[in-house]
Amino acid sequence: MKKCQTFCWLAVSLLFLLGVFPPSEVEAQTTGPCASPQWRPHTKVVKRGFFQKLYIRGYQCQFCGTFVTSGNNPLATGPTAKPKPQTRPMPRPIPTPTPKPNPGGGGNNAGQWLVDFNAAKTQAAASKKKILIDFTGSDWCPPCINLKNKVFNSSEFKTQMPPKYILVKLDSPRDKSKQSQAEQGHVRQMKTQFKISSFPTVVITDSNGNELHRQSGYGGQPAQQWIDSLNQKVP
Repeated sequence: MKKCQTFCWLAVSLLFLLGVFPPSEVEAQTTGPCASPQWRPHTKVVKRGFFQKLYIRGYQCQFCGTFVTSGNNPLATGPTAKPKPQTRPMPRPIPTPTPKPNPGGGGNNAGQWLVDFNAAKTQAAASKKKILIDFTGSDWCPPCINLKNKVFNSSEFKTQMPPKYILVKLDSPRDKSKQSQAEQGHVRQMKTQFKISSFPTVVITDSNGNELHRQSGYGGQPAQQWIDSLNQKVP
């Protein structure tokens, strides 16, 4: 009986030495990790009998010697996140500018005073408007200056008249440096054509340049009164 037990122990020991039974402590030779472990890659060599060696890759704390296998990577802070596919940012739509209302009632030069009667006729024909011509002496004629300041520069005139008229100013200033030679010649031609003899004189024409109404002088009436009087005479 003793010989049988001795034989069994010898057989088990021989199998253990040959590496048939791996040691149970291969992956568990660790002590508790320290409070602030410093991990570094490490390959652990474990003998399996006289003829075999087992190489285990993992990480070992350089302070306490704790060893963990590669599957328990302590350097990883969480599950490996898959990289998100890069997408190009969508271009922002360019806002369409809101067109501002034209207080002149249409036309590129609505509400502006032209100095060319022929250009005014072209615009009047395109916009189906009448033409208002102001024959003035801007730097020497007091009634002309008052008409401009009290009527033409008023909010009532700027609001009510441009939708109905193309505005033309034909000036005869004493200071000729304010005008080009061409403009001076055009003013003289228009004064002759409409037989202008006093200032200020306001002439209303149709889009073809045919005179519909004229009035001379300015009595100082308010802007709205002046506008209403003109509207009664030129429907």
